[in-house]
Amino acid sequence: LAPQNYLSRVVSLFQKEGLRHIPVVGDLRNLLGIITRQDIDDFVSLRKGKLSLSIDDPLFENYKVEELMTTTVFTLEPYDSIDKAISLMIKNSCSAIPITDVQNRLLGIVTRTNILEGIAKHIINTKNKSKSVHCLTHVLLEFAPLSDINFQPAGK
Repeated sequence: LAPQNYLSRVVSLFQKEGLRHIPVVGDLRNLLGIITRQDIDDFVSLRKGKLSLSIDDPLFENYKVEELMTTTVFTLEPYDSIDKAISLMIKNSCSAIPITDVQNRLLGIVTRTNILEGIAKHIINTKNKSKSVHCLTHVLLEFAPLSDINFQPAGK
């Protein structure tokens, strides 16, 4: 998602794709920030005094992602431990953390649900004497297919 996209695009993705967290990236997929369902709910509540995510609401056409996104984002690298991910989530009260490479390019995002799924798979695999889960690449990452999220700036 590009910072120049309007909030209507974000709301549409949240509703149609069931997403709750969308990383915001620049031209080269470098991570610029993140926008969450909670950000939108808080924004609507402040502006309208109610929680409404109607895509047709003209409010969403008046604001861009860059005006609402969080720019201080905690990140992880693909081979960071699950312990580190859990620790960051608890310490910073966040439910998703983008996964980036050393150049800060977005690779994916890991959520609390992904971690719970990974732990559940580990428990099942341990019972079956399989390998244990040691790092984030072994956890099912929540990748929205790149084709579903426009990583190019709006207008391209």
